[in-house]
Amino acid sequence: MARVYVDLPLPHLDRPFDYLVPAADSGAARPGTRARVRFAGQLIGAWVLERATASAHPGRLSFLERAVSPEQRLTPQVLRLARAVARRQAGGLGGWLRLAG
Repeated sequence: MARVYVDLPLPHLDRPFDYLVPAADSGAARPGTRARVRFAGQLIGAWVLERATASAHPGRLSFLERAVSPEQRLTPQVLRLARAVARRQAGGLGGWLRLAG
C-alpha cells in the first residue's frame, strides 16, 4: 500500500490518501516518487509519501494507475521543508510540492 498526496489545489483535499500498489509497480512506487492515480474519475498526478502495510480507511482501496518514475524527486528533507512552509504560510502542501518537484 502507498500513502500518496494527490496533486489537487483544493484545500479540503489537502491530506494523504491510501492506494494499493500493483505488483508490477512495487519497486518503482517508493517514497518521494511520482505516480498517477484515479481520483474522482480523473487521472491525476500524485506524490508517494510513504509505503505502509495497513490503512485506516474503512472502505475498499483503489490501485495506483502507474508509477511514473522510480527516481526519488522528493527527498525526506524537502518534504519536511514543504510541510513546514505550508504550516507557516497557512496554505496547502500541494503548491509547495509542485514548486519543490
